[in-house]
Amino acid sequence: MKKSVFLSFLTGYEDSKRSFDESASKRILEKTFTNRSVSGVGGKYARKMMNGTLTNLIKRLNASLCYTSSRTYGFLLLAFGITTLFVHFLADYFGFIDGMEVFPLIAGSALSIIGIILTFTNRPISLALEDFPPTDFILFEFFRMKRMHDASEEYRTLNPALAILLGVLLATLGFFVSVKIVLGVVCALLFISISMASPEFTFLFTIASLPYVHLFSHPTLIVTALVMVCNLSFIRKVLVGKRIYFFEQYDVLILLFALFFLVSGTFNKGLDSFESALVLAALAFAYVPASNLITNRRIAECTFNAVIVFSLPPAILAICEYAFGVAKFNWLDSSFAGLISGRATATFSNPNILAVYLIVAVIFSLGYSFSVKNKKFKLVYVAIFMVDTAALIFTWTRGAWVAVAISLVVFLIMKLKKFPGALLITLAATPYLLFFLPESVLYRIASIFGASDSSTVYRLSVWRSSIRMFLENVFTGVGVGSAAFNDEFAHYAESGVTSPEHSHNLFLEIGCEAGIFALLLFIAVLVVRAIHHSSYLPYTGRSTVGLFSTVTAVALFALIIFGVTDYIFYDNSMYYLFFTVFGMGSSLLRISRNQHDDRLIYYSDMNPSSSATDVKIG
Repeated sequence: MKKSVFLSFLTGYEDSKRSFDESASKRILEKTFTNRSVSGVGGKYARKMMNGTLTNLIKRLNASLCYTSSRTYGFLLLAFGITTLFVHFLADYFGFIDGMEVFPLIAGSALSIIGIILTFTNRPISLALEDFPPTDFILFEFFRMKRMHDASEEYRTLNPALAILLGVLLATLGFFVSVKIVLGVVCALLFISISMASPEFTFLFTIASLPYVHLFSHPTLIVTALVMVCNLSFIRKVLVGKRIYFFEQYDVLILLFALFFLVSGTFNKGLDSFESALVLAALAFAYVPASNLITNRRIAECTFNAVIVFSLPPAILAICEYAFGVAKFNWLDSSFAGLISGRATATFSNPNILAVYLIVAVIFSLGYSFSVKNKKFKLVYVAIFMVDTAALIFTWTRGAWVAVAISLVVFLIMKLKKFPGALLITLAATPYLLFFLPESVLYRIASIFGASDSSTVYRLSVWRSSIRMFLENVFTGVGVGSAAFNDEFAHYAESGVTSPEHSHNLFLEIGCEAGIFALLLFIAVLVVRAIHHSSYLPYTGRSTVGLFSTVTAVALFALIIFGVTDYIFYDNSMYYLFFTVFGMGSSLLRISRNQHDDRLIYYSDMNPSSSATDVKIG
């Protein structure tokens, strides 16, 4: 039976092109969906926009920042640092502030030292950063910052007196507003300037900073701003033809998913619900850069390492919290008081949020270790995997343990490619592995099935109430955010259950907040991805990024399993992480297909009896 155009749109990664070719609406549809890409815009209005005042201002700013001599920056930073220290000491001496503040002292001292170092060279700052191996590796190799040096550009120098004056003026502002605000504004402007030149930098920086944004007062605002800057930079590059936007089925499905959240947030529970919906809609588009900026194995490796390497400090902190008895006993049944000293949170506000992040880090670190050829580096990634796993254990989040355990078994079976044998060996070895687990871990796992465990009983009650709430608000939901959920949940809650903040189930929560259509779209996204990954298995098997594609699929699988027992999107940064990993999977599957097609073209050219034109690229 011939597949419909709509069904082909949702599922046809292998035959979608053929279906569209046979369709009467080919001329319209092929310009819109499936295997189409955009780069560069030829319209006069687009050219006018891209050559406008703002674009030229950004270009001049980038040039000035890159080709100004290091010595100029050195004098500016030295003046800023010394003046900051001087102003702060005077303010304390005359009683304008209550006690010495730590941040101005650290910032002033650090910037003064950096300034002194920079005054020893007159080379442009772009070349100075490239010549110094640590900054060259971190900025240009790891974070993929654009190398801005151009031999045709003139080197710029600023009179030392003017540089010193500018540093003094900026430091003096710190007396009236705050050194943090002054440095924050300067760093934000510098960051935007760099981001406009390199969306890859912003993309990787956002992933790396994810576990640390919670140390600041407005983590959601920070992540949302980073996503918006990255998307703006990427769109700008697409318009001028320097990046490619690949249209896929997910673009439409995720857009509709975000729109239904906006509808629910707009018409339910007032301004708070609308603001929450607006944030979720913006963060859903983290999928766009993740799906389009990863175009080769090198960028894929950087993306994986942005998760793996930067997961290590919070993982170590989580282990230390538990080891030194400072972990929190919140979110834990009282029956564990004698067995567990608390639940680690590290840089996050909640152990379950930390568990969501560590699920991805654990799977990424183990998977990446298989791709490393150097034995020493392989041991490093195995060590990170073990540290992340230990930190995950100390969150005492049972749902995360089960999700990781199942997912790692699936990954190893896929990696070994011996399903029956690997499965039987794993199942046979599991009972013996349980003997090596501590009593507290075994008790924590067994308590999942215990009727006396307050957490299990609580979840069952919340699920029953949430189902009733969903069925009575099936089309538009009750509103977006924990406040909207709590307000409506009070009408359905069973006795003894108050203020749960969410339904402790990913699918229930989406349905309750945004309605049945948002839930169906989310399920459709997952189903299409499963079909996509399955149909591309012949390509991922021989691709240089095939292992990475498998790892992202396993990570998504683990998150969904955990989502059955908890609402993994409770923290907006984890909502961002989910759609970023999802977008990574899209780009890696595309790379695998492209490598397969390139291989076919190459060998067709080598065959005298055939031609590259005989190979149809879908």
